[in-house]
Amino acid sequence: MPKPIAVWTLVLDGRGEHTPSKRKPSVEWRIERCRRVTAEMSKFLYTAVGSGLYWVDRLSWDRAQWEEYVASPGMEQWLLHVEGAVAGYFELVQESFDGVPRTEIRYFGLMPQFQGLGLGGIFLDAAIERALSLTSSIWVSTCSTDHPAALDNYISRGFRVVNEERVIKEWPAISPTFW
Repeated sequence: MPKPIAVWTLVLDGRGEHTPSKRKPSVEWRIERCRRVTAEMSKFLYTAVGSGLYWVDRLSWDRAQWEEYVASPGMEQWLLHVEGAVAGYFELVQESFDGVPRTEIRYFGLMPQFQGLGLGGIFLDAAIERALSLTSSIWVSTCSTDHPAALDNYISRGFRVVNEERVIKEWPAISPTFW
C-alpha cells in the first residue's frame, strides 16, 4: 500500500554542537561494542527494534546480504544492555561524502519494552560520542514512521535538519511486528 512519509536528514558537526541528555535512567544499564557482528544478531536487532516502526527495507534480505552488510568496512554495532538484557542497538558507518569523512548513525533504537525509561537520550549520547571520536561530522536520517520521539531526540542532542523530503513508499498494509 502506498504511504506518504516525511524523511529528515540531520547533521551534527563537532562536539560544540552536542547537548548531552540530562535525564538519568532509573534502571541498571551499560553500553558495549559488539566486537563480533553476525548476520543473525543484526537481523534480530533490526527486526526487534524496528518492529512496529515500518523498518521494512531489510526484511527481504537473504543471509548473504546480511553477511555482506555486517562485513562492510567501517561498520560498528553497539548494544545497550538493561539489567542484563539486550535493550537496543546502534550502528555507525564511516564514509566519505564529497571527500569529507563523516560517520552515519545508520540505525538507532530501543526495543519497545525499554522505551520510556529515560534511556534514549543517554544511548544517543553514546552514539554521538563514539561517532565524534571517528570523525567530526555525523549524520542521521529519520522519518515520520519512526518512533514519535526520534526527531525531537536528535534535535535536542544538537543535530540540525539539513534536508526534508516527502516521499511515497510502498508499505505493508499493517506494520510488521516481531511476533
